[in-house]
Amino acid sequence: MFGNALMQRKRQMAKFWLALALTGLVGCAPEEPLDGFLWDVELSVLEDGCLPAASADYTEQLPYRLVFDGSYVDLAIGPDLFATGAISGCEIAYDSVVWGQNIDGYTVRWSLAGEATYRPGGDACNLSAGTDWLGTETFTILSSDHPDIAPGCELVLHAQGAYAGEAH
Repeated sequence: MFGNALMQRKRQMAKFWLALALTGLVGCAPEEPLDGFLWDVELSVLEDGCLPAASADYTEQLPYRLVFDGSYVDLAIGPDLFATGAISGCEIAYDSVVWGQNIDGYTVRWSLAGEATYRPGGDACNLSAGTDWLGTETFTILSSDHPDIAPGCELVLHAQGAYAGEAH
């Protein structure tokens, strides 16, 4: 009985942590138009080294907005910047700042590193038809005083999506 209660609690914690980590990046609607290019990206768990039994069915659909400046790029969800990176041809590599959040009264600090092959608006980039974004994102717990989330653990997400046009 205690084992089932503990497992259920871990599942709730993992879903809460994943949802907070990703949706916590989304803020209020902007007052002025946004520029950039959009991809509808679906995220799903590829590997969970933090709470593996709890996150297997997690998926989330997010609108990634990219703003290019030469070979550099800012990644945002709506108006909220969540990572910066560099592009080379059809490849993109990006990292976030260190994020801190309170989970059940405990402090957890994490960062995100991602890499993807992306197709900007019809350019050929060796991706299958219907896929314009294919990569992974790794959330790394940098520090944690939470008893169920160990420092150094990683959550790897599969990221796949379609180009959705230019933001105006």
